[in-house]
Amino acid sequence: MTDPRQDPDVGADERRLLGELAQVIRERDPVPAELVEIARQSFTWRTVDAELAQLVADSEEPGGATLIRSTTASVRLLAFATRDLRLDLEVLAEGPARRLVGELDPGTAARIVVEHPSGTLTEDTDEFGRFLITGVPGGLVRLRCRPASGRPLLTPWLKI
Repeated sequence: MTDPRQDPDVGADERRLLGELAQVIRERDPVPAELVEIARQSFTWRTVDAELAQLVADSEEPGGATLIRSTTASVRLLAFATRDLRLDLEVLAEGPARRLVGELDPGTAARIVVEHPSGTLTEDTDEFGRFLITGVPGGLVRLRCRPASGRPLLTPWLKI
């Protein structure tokens, strides 16, 4: 739910009233500190089976180059890293679908799962950690990499 105070259709008087109401609620019925701490601790369980990878490079970030490989497909380069594993990913737009070409470093056999709002796509890497996944719907996705040995890697959700 969006904050109604940010709605452009809400007038100044309504914004002021909503702000005052929010202040009264914070003063009269604050969230207990122990509940905040429990919520903070439970948040760490979201990746208990995998290490959350950090996005370390994105060709669409300011200063990053927008790459064009051909006249029919644009290319986006991404890199994710954990302490032990790096995932380099090339995203090729092919109409509404995407083709993902990736490689793990160090190269190792792994199972790659692409999660998206409509379901999942799964592919195994070769022994060098390379993979190709086609037919990925454009939109939000995240990748889960389960190497044969070592801790799984999980990317944050990103829009492709």
